[in-house]
Amino acid sequence: MMWKRFLACMAVVQSFAGFAQGLIPSSISTGLNSFKDGYVLIAPFGGCDIAFQGDVILTEGAEAVFTYGEEVVATAKNLEVDENYQNHLYVEFDDVVLPKGKDYTFVLKANSVALASDPTIMNDEIKVSVVVPMELSQFIRNVTPKYAEDGSKRYVGMSMDISASVVAVGEPKWNLVRNGEVMAQYAAEISASGTIGKSTCTVRFPALTMDEGADYALVLPKDSFAAAYRSDITNDEYSIVLQRGEGSGSQGLVPNSITAGMMGVGSPYFEDGYVMLTPWTGCGMEFADKIVINEGAEAVVTCGGEVVATASGLELAEPEEWYTSNADMLYIDFPEVNLPKGEEYVFTLKANSVALKSDPTQINEDISVRFKVPASIDYVSKVTPKYVSTIDKRYVGLELTISTAVVAVGEPQWILKRNGEVIGRYAATVDYHDFNLSMCTVDFPAITFDEGAEYTLTLPEGSYAAMYRPDITNVERVEYLRKGESGIGEVAAGVDEASETVYDLQGRRVVNPGKGFFIINGKKVIKR
Repeated sequence: MMWKRFLACMAVVQSFAGFAQGLIPSSISTGLNSFKDGYVLIAPFGGCDIAFQGDVILTEGAEAVFTYGEEVVATAKNLEVDENYQNHLYVEFDDVVLPKGKDYTFVLKANSVALASDPTIMNDEIKVSVVVPMELSQFIRNVTPKYAEDGSKRYVGMSMDISASVVAVGEPKWNLVRNGEVMAQYAAEISASGTIGKSTCTVRFPALTMDEGADYALVLPKDSFAAAYRSDITNDEYSIVLQRGEGSGSQGLVPNSITAGMMGVGSPYFEDGYVMLTPWTGCGMEFADKIVINEGAEAVVTCGGEVVATASGLELAEPEEWYTSNADMLYIDFPEVNLPKGEEYVFTLKANSVALKSDPTQINEDISVRFKVPASIDYVSKVTPKYVSTIDKRYVGLELTISTAVVAVGEPQWILKRNGEVIGRYAATVDYHDFNLSMCTVDFPAITFDEGAEYTLTLPEGSYAAMYRPDITNVERVEYLRKGESGIGEVAAGVDEASETVYDLQGRRVVNPGKGFFIINGKKVIKR
C-alpha cells in the first residue's frame, strides 16, 4: 500500500522515557508526524509505522491496541513487516474514530516482534499517550493585524495562523462587536497555508475608525471551522480585542513569540511547559509593531505564588539589532540565578508594562509562561546499537542521542552486567553537538551471548549534567542487550553438571566448580 511506503520514507526520531526496551524502536510516525507521548489526534487513526534499528519478524500473537484507562477501545486489524524495508512494522487500524475529550494510550504488546538475526530479542510493551481534544483553540498561533495603507493604523483586517489542517463549517463570519453589540459581520476566509498541517483564517473589512472610550472586538463564533478529517472537532469562540474602553482594564497587546535562550529541551520558544536547564537570566519578546515601555513596568518569576525573582531591567532592541523596521523586541533582564531544581515556575510580564507606540491606549494584559526546572535529566531521544557488521549482529557499542546540551561528570563509565553481575566497565564518551543535541557513546569488544543469560548496560546516575546547570544530572539508565531468565536457587540433585555451562560471578568460565556462587545455564545458583 502506498501509505506504508510513505510512512517508511517519512519516519522520524521518537523519544522513549524510562528503561530501554528489549527491542527498541528508533522511530514511530504517522505520515509526516512523529507519534510520541502527548500526540494530539484530530483525525481518524489509520495506523503507524514503527521503525527498528535492525530487521524484525512478526511473532505469533502480535497485537496492538488503544486503551482508555484499563479498557481496550480499539484493536489493530493488521500488523505486518514491510517486505522491502524489513526493519519497519506497520500497525494498521480500521480508521478508528476515538471519542473526543479523552486521553488514550496506544500499545504495541510485548513480544509482538523479534530481531530477525536473534529471535530471542523481543520488544517490551511500547506505549504512546494520545489526546483527542474537545475543540481546536490550542492550535491557534500568531494573530497578525492588517492596517490601512495611509499609515493611520486603522484596522482593515486580521490574519490568524492555525497549526492544523482545518476546513470552514458552512460560511463562517467574524462579528465586529462594539460595546457588546454586533455592528457588522465579515466573511472568514479559511484556507491551507501552503505548509502541510497548517491553515490560516483571515478577515478583511473597511478601514475602522473607533469611537473614543468604546470597546471594540472581533469575534469568531464557535463551530466556524473544523478539523479537516474530524468534522465533530471544531473551534471554540475566539475573540480579538481591538480597543478596550474606559474603565475596562488592560488592552490585549500580545507578543508574536517569546524566547529564553537556546539551551532548553525541545522548542527554542519560551512557552508553557518549557524545560529550563540554564541559570535564569530573562527572556525576549517579539512584537509585530513598535512599542514603548510604560512607567512602572515589571516582570517577575513566581513559584507557588511566591515571587522568587524580579526583573532588573526592561529595554527595547536598538533599531540595527532587529530584522524588520516594523517589529520590535523587548528584552527583560533578571539577575542571574539558578532556580531550585524540581520545581515549576511562572514568568509574568505584569499588565500595563508596554503599549503600542502608535496608540498608547493599547497596552498588555498579564503575559505569563509556565516552565519547570527538572530535578534530573532523562531526555534520551534515540538509542542506536553498534554491531560488528550488518551481518554479524554482536554488540560492540551503543550510542544515546540526548535532546539537550550536556557534559560529562568526571570520567563516567558504562557497566556491562551478565545476570546482574558486573563483567566489564567501559568509558562513556559524552559529546556536545548543538544547542539541543548531545551524544553519549560506549565501545567495547564484541559480545557473544551465553544462551539463557541476561546482558545489560547501565549508565549510572550522575554520569553527565546539563551544560550550564551541573547540579542537574542524568538518572540511571539501563539498556537491555539481551533478556534472559534470572533467579537464585540451589543446584538440584542428580543434575549432570558436567554438561552445564558454568561461570563465576565475574563472568569467567569455570571447568570444575567447587562450592560457592556460580552462574549455571543463565541462573545464579549456590553449590554447597
